Amino acid sequence: MSERSPAAARATALRLAAETPEDLLAISAHWQDALLRRTDIVWRKPQRQFVFAASRVCWEQAGRRFLRRGVWRVQSLLHVRAVLRVQQKRMDRESDDLLSLLALLWEAGRAPAGSLRAVFSGGAELRLEVEALDVAMQDYGAPWRGAYRPRHPA
Repeated sequence: MSERSPAAARATALRLAAETPEDLLAISAHWQDALLRRTDIVWRKPQRQFVFAASRVCWEQAGRRFLRRGVWRVQSLLHVRAVLRVQQKRMDRESDDLLSLLALLWEAGRAPAGSLRAVFSGGAELRLEVEALDVAMQDYGAPWRGAYRPRHPA
């Protein structure tokens, strides 16, 4: 049986949307150090949608002893709409290695279009060219105490 903190048990699942670069910063902060595998990433090309499924750190629960005592994680989905093209860098299609998301970055193009970059540890990166910034995240399930603690330089 997994241990649950009272704060984590009371926490409501986060549901955020981003239509501006400022909104995306909030989602990026919540998804920093999210863990996923290549098989947890799906491009629904006919629907022009891109979906990530990951266990993200519950940064909103962070306190003084947060990292020393183990981090709390929750399952979360990140949904990107209006995707026109996908490029990948250092993403081995055959590998099932664990990926750690460092940041979601917005590069403006000819408004309202642009590129959403998902930057992972180890130099892996996905670049999604989109008609407009339209991203949503939603948590599901109950938080649990994870064994993996983020360990990378700031």
